[in-house]
Amino acid sequence: MTVAWGASLPQSPLIEGYDEQMPDLVIRSKTTVGPGKVRRVATTGPELQVWPLMCTDAQRIALKSFFENDAAHGTINITHTDIDGNAITFRITQPPKFRLAPNSHNRWLTDLQIMILP
Repeated sequence: MTVAWGASLPQSPLIEGYDEQMPDLVIRSKTTVGPGKVRRVATTGPELQVWPLMCTDAQRIALKSFFENDAAHGTINITHTDIDGNAITFRITQPPKFRLAPNSHNRWLTDLQIMILP
């Protein structure tokens, strides 16, 4: 099952704090002599990203509801676009943790941890 990213949610991550990690597709083995062995075990894998999001009060409530209900606490795949505008399918890997944005009374920051599926 897959759900679409909600229209009431922030539509793109902030540049500051954005992070992506390419998939680790190799296995490394130690040897008794010489350099260790390295071999590729897959041709594709999940990419991890951190999406910093700025939310209004309403978007924070909507994101909490989306995570709990639509994404079933990270068990349902989500479709949206990535920072480059490409269509992607991903899962949220950690519950959102919100903090009040500096110098703001109604803006919230969260670092949404996601896994882009191959």
